[in-house]
Amino acid sequence: MKPLAPLEVRGEFQPIESSLPGVSVCEHLPKLSRQMHHLALIRSVHHDVVDHNAGSYYALTGRTPVIGGKLILGDEPDNFPPFGALVSRLSPPESRGLPGFVHLPDIMSNNGRDLPGQRAGFLGPAYDPFVAGDPSEPAYEVPGLALPAEIPELRLARRRVLLDELDRAAGARDARSNFIGLESHYNRAFSLLASDETRQAFDLSREPAHVRERYGLPDRTDRSVEARKFGGLPHLGQSLLLARRLIEAGVRLVTVCTGRRFDQSWDTHRQHFPLLKSHCCPTRTAPFRH
Repeated sequence: MKPLAPLEVRGEFQPIESSLPGVSVCEHLPKLSRQMHHLALIRSVHHDVVDHNAGSYYALTGRTPVIGGKLILGDEPDNFPPFGALVSRLSPPESRGLPGFVHLPDIMSNNGRDLPGQRAGFLGPAYDPFVAGDPSEPAYEVPGLALPAEIPELRLARRRVLLDELDRAAGARDARSNFIGLESHYNRAFSLLASDETRQAFDLSREPAHVRERYGLPDRTDRSVEARKFGGLPHLGQSLLLARRLIEAGVRLVTVCTGRRFDQSWDTHRQHFPLLKSHCCPTRTAPFRH
């Protein structure tokens, strides 16, 4: 907030005091204002890259998005990794069944390209985030966590043995440059399928109903309208609740996107204040329980 700036700069929203003396926040964030003493407000982050894709790379990796005079605009195998991929490599979870790095709900895309800085880049696909989908969907199932009914765990174990035997017979282990990406995905898939701990961590039904309600249940089933077209953020509350559960279970880092896939929710060039007031900022009518 810039309450002392000229009207055309400070905008129409008013500041309110927060729990951190000397720091004010927007009037449409009353509950956040009570938590500011737990947060670090960083005012110095800035850059001069006027491009969504390249700016995302800068924010997610901390590296300049300019190479050879050209902007990094898409996902490339030689990109620098995001923070979550680094943490996953340097400090993996204690439980082998848990992914080290989770991304909710979707990989973000703009102008036909996935935003750079979301996947692991030169660290390789073994450190890509586990993209867990939208936990606010009524029939939500985490991709890859449940075996089909016709494949019991014993059959899965036999398939893994068979895969190892085929790899050895084909010399796959000696041609690691061709197979290491697939191998890491296979290992991750088998670990996830075999882990009850992971399934429990992703199971929001274990949360009390009032907690799920407090985080924010979806207010609509139609997800076809973008937030910046007044479609709201129906996925956000349950995504944040799932992120909390995953961190408590031992996942090292969880990225939660306010938007979904092609929906850049904060790109509010048009109807900025109405969008913030009614769809992007938390509503005042949300139920509150201690």
